Amino acid sequence: MIKTAEVATCVVVYNSPLSRLAAIETYRMQVDKFYIIDNSEGARTGLANHLMGLPDVVYLTNGKNEGIASALNWAASEAVAAAHSIEKGKVPREGSYRKVLFMMTSGNLLSLAVYRQAGPFRADSFTNHVDHDYGLRINQAQFEVLELPYLELIRQSGKRRKLAG
Repeated sequence: MIKTAEVATCVVVYNSPLSRLAAIETYRMQVDKFYIIDNSEGARTGLANHLMGLPDVVYLTNGKNEGIASALNWAASEAVAAAHSIEKGKVPREGSYRKVLFMMTSGNLLSLAVYRQAGPFRADSFTNHVDHDYGLRINQAQFEVLELPYLELIRQSGKRRKLAG
């Protein structure tokens, strides 16, 4: 378990059901602050109402979906303002990681020092392109993206729906 006052996390939700709470609870207690960025449109969900009552959770919403990049930038700005950092994180032992050009946004640790140098996530990129672009920019800024291939992340992407019109 990490449990350090220097680590904050962010989860971006979109019309998520209360059943998502079980997944969130698997890691919520390992961090000092837990930022929930709700990209849902309209009224808060049962999940949001529950999370807002937890002492280590900062729930943020503007009532509309501005995309994953904007949500991540909002969370990073909040974490920087609250003086959170992961700037002195431990590098995994040799052989337990591999260097990659880009990462999946879900499940990664991002140093706020790196964020300040690489700049914000690009809001004009769509979902997976946010990941690719940011990883490449981290590499261009002379930082490394490390992947821990022995970890498994269970994640659910948003569902596609046909728009009227």
